[in-house]
Formats: sequence, structure tokens, C-alpha cells
Amino acid sequence: MYHKLIKLGLHGMAFFFFALFTNTKCFSFIFSEISARMIIIPLLVLLGNFQVLRCSFYLTIEATHPLSDLRKITIDRRSGELIVGGRNVVLKLNSKFESIAEFALGPKFSSKYCRPHEIRSCPNATNLNNIVSILEFLPERNQTLVCGSLEYGNCSLLAESELKPLAYDEQTNYLGSDQGSIFVPFNIKNQAVYFTGTSWDGRNTMDEEFSFKTLLKTKFLYKTALSKKGLCSEKRKDFNLKFLYGFQDEKHVYALYLMNRSDHGRNYFETKISKICKEDKYFGSFQELILSCDMHNIATAAYYSYNNLYVAFGTGNQSLGAQPSSIVCKYSADEIKKRFDSSFIMCYSDLNKKGYTPPRWSTCESPNICTASPQVNLVYLV
Repeated sequence: MYHKLIKLGLHGMAFFFFALFTNTKCFSFIFSEISARMIIIPLLVLLGNFQVLRCSFYLTIEATHPLSDLRKITIDRRSGELIVGGRNVVLKLNSKFESIAEFALGPKFSSKYCRPHEIRSCPNATNLNNIVSILEFLPERNQTLVCGSLEYGNCSLLAESELKPLAYDEQTNYLGSDQGSIFVPFNIKNQAVYFTGTSWDGRNTMDEEFSFKTLLKTKFLYKTALSKKGLCSEKRKDFNLKFLYGFQDEKHVYALYLMNRSDHGRNYFETKISKICKEDKYFGSFQELILSCDMHNIATAAYYSYNNLYVAFGTGNQSLGAQPSSIVCKYSADEIKKRFDSSFIMCYSDLNKKGYTPPRWSTCESPNICTASPQVNLVYLV
């Protein structure tokens, strides 16, 4: 860590000193043992021997299995407990950063060709790693949703010290995927609703990629019979959709995903952003745009905060895998909304000529669908 600190230059050093002096142990040590006029030399010594002091700078905890590849984190906002998931494991830590439970998720026998309740008689089942793709605390249930990549992505609920799988024979419970999943919870009229996105991973059967769902005791249900949207099953392999990130604002939910597109015999590898109204019962307001920045086309990470979307990009011309890059792009929520609105008007321009008025997106009342996908190229940061 100290190598990175030095590379950060003045800003990194400023952060280090701030953290150092706000750490109670380090603060008392420095000002009880060193005089103020001698502060420069000791600080240089501290930099050279940072590894000795780092035990009081941060805490470390490791999973029992050395190859856990931890990649998902959520917090129980009621107890302050931290839940971490990765390959074959979920860790539960208390507010003091002490391990209080560890759950083994794999390896286990599974197959893309057999549903979870058919595994025992499945001739293609092999011993596979289980990768956590969804880890989300649900405050309305005081439980944590855990969805792995095996058993068709069937989810479980973690409460206290017990991890209970949802019904194995319900296809609506298959939200996990080793190709990426998103899960965005929100409330409509005091009802918890979940916007889900599940990437096809080669399994024989799968629900639609996008959906609005609610959760009963052991089963997810569609908000309405039409609260879903997906690719044609025979085209899933060609499109190769991979979910990356989901977020929301007051009226809409959004998804970022990677996707193949073929046009006149040529393949295009793109990042897309979709938008849908939270109160849409029929998925009629679904709309998407192509997202890119300064010739970078493959998103690798994203975060939405304070009305801005930040996306890290790489480049990819042969697949959805990104080549190494170092560009982060900033998209304002207002500008994204304008692009969605303008593309919607373009999509319905022919209807305008016939006397129709395009539905107004600001009201979230559109029963129609727009399929136009113009390029979005907004502000970027390097």
C-alpha cells in the first residue's frame, strides 16, 4: 500500500497524514513522544517505515480459503454487520471487523443443462466453483439476498447465522449468473420492488433478462404478468448481453450492460444504458442508448452519485473483453435525460407527421416502446 501512496504524490501524502493524525493511537504517539519543532524529520522516518505502523492504520481479515476471490460487499444497515461474497464463500463480520460466520457455497456439482432440483440425476453435472453475483441487504426483510452462479443462479436469504436457499424449482428465483447480474431495490407505494438484470450464461432455460419483481417467503414474483423484457432465446448467444451496473433516480431505474450488435455482416461491441419508469407495469417505457467515451467502447466499472454517473472504460474490437485502459467518464443525469428524450422524439418522428404526439417521458406514462439507439458521447475525464 505504501508504494501506491508514494505514487499518489502530494495528494496521496496529504491523505496519509490526515489519516495518520486522525488515528487515535498514532496521534497520541506522535504528540506525546515528539516535539512540534521536530515534526519534519520523524515524519520522513515514518514514511520510510510505514509498514511497521500500518497495523494501526487499517484492519485486515482473510477468508479461510485462500482463493476466495472476494468481489461483492454489502452492509446490514440495522446491525452494522458487513457481508462479503466471492468464489465459494460468504463472510459475515461484526461492527468490530471480527468474523462471526463463514458460509461455504461451493465447489458443488452443477450443470448449465439441468435445473437445480434435477442435479442428482443430471449426467452432465461436474464439480464447479460458485461465484457470488448478487449480494444485497434487504432492510424490509432484515435479510441479505445472496445469488451465486451455480444451480441456474438460484438465490438464498441470509438471516442471522443461517443461509436458506429459495425454492429450487421456481425459475423466477434464478437471478445469479457468472456473466453478471444486477439488483436494484426500491419502493412503490410502500411496497418493495426489485429491478433485476440477469445475463444469459449458457443455461438451457432462463427468465427474461430484465424484470420487476417482488419477493414472497421463498419465491420471487413478477410485479405484473408483463413486468419483464428479454431477448429472443435463439438470439441470446449472438447478442451476448452482460450486465455491469444498476442504479436509480426518483422516477426511473437504469442498467449498464455490454452487448454485441451485428450490422451488415460486421460485429460491434458496445456498452448500453437502459432506462425504465419505476411504475411501468408493462415494460413499455423501456429505452436504451449506446454509451461510449473518446473512442472507448467497453465499460469495466460504474458508480452513480449526486446526479452524476461515472464509468471506467476500456476498448474492445474483437469481443466484450476490454483491453487495458485508464479513462473514466463523467455523465450528468440531466444530459443523459436529454439524450433519452431526444432519441425518443426521433423514434416517433414519423408518428408526429401523422398527427400523433410522442408520450412525455417526464410523466412516466408511456405505453409505447422506442428502439432507437443513438450514440451518447458526453463529458469524459482521463
